[in-house]
Amino acid sequence: MLIHLCLCALSLLGMSGLVFGLGISPWFYFATPVAYAALAAAYLIILLFISFFLPTKKPGKSIPFCRFILYHSLRWFLVLFHTRVVIEGEDKLPKEPFVLISNHRSNLDPIVTFAAFPKRKLSFVSKVENMKIPVAGPFIAASGFLGIERGKPKQSVRIIEKAADMVKDEGFDFGIYPEGTRSKTTALLPFKRGAYVMAQRAEAPMVVMLTEGTRDMRFLNPKRTTVRLSVLTVLPKEEVLATDAADLAQQTRQMFLDTGIFDKE
Repeated sequence: MLIHLCLCALSLLGMSGLVFGLGISPWFYFATPVAYAALAAAYLIILLFISFFLPTKKPGKSIPFCRFILYHSLRWFLVLFHTRVVIEGEDKLPKEPFVLISNHRSNLDPIVTFAAFPKRKLSFVSKVENMKIPVAGPFIAASGFLGIERGKPKQSVRIIEKAADMVKDEGFDFGIYPEGTRSKTTALLPFKRGAYVMAQRAEAPMVVMLTEGTRDMRFLNPKRTTVRLSVLTVLPKEEVLATDAADLAQQTRQMFLDTGIFDKE
């Protein structure tokens, strides 16, 4: 939102009557969006240049400047996608670091959730391909996100352990999608154990959150999209530690199914 407002202000200032003379020129209504696009392109070029110097090969490295840029860029992103984020049950979130699990509906899920909780030191376990996205990828990697490679179980275990250590030792909140990949239908995929092993290693509570609406997001969508993030429950760390990871997976998966928004099995 901050970036969007700055670009709008600069566009209006540059294309107003201060440039074209007294009053507002008829060209104003055409030139302002062009100026906005030009400034946006310049901003992205600057980020591209900075991205070449970011330490992307140090998993778990979190640079406050990168988190600041990522957060405000994603808020701008939500404006361009005409998306409103509604959080339900935010008051349930524990003050201590936690592991966050959610259903996975869209590739946009983690970035929307990251932008929705600016006061939390939140990062995600994400597919490694996201770290290779031009411009955005290096900032994601330098914001404490961890990339996991599918089909490499040993690497996956190391990443899960690294994320748990960041929760326990560095005060991060860490999000992970126990389905392992996004569901391309309205069905809920089987849950994997990694998220629960992470929470147990971190000795942290687990936040169970339902994500709705991200699949409907479209760039420059004329119709507003509402994304709803609903905290279903928080499992105390004592319960997380006392319960087998497989049982936790089954228990929390049933919580999602009980919401009634997924296909019946």
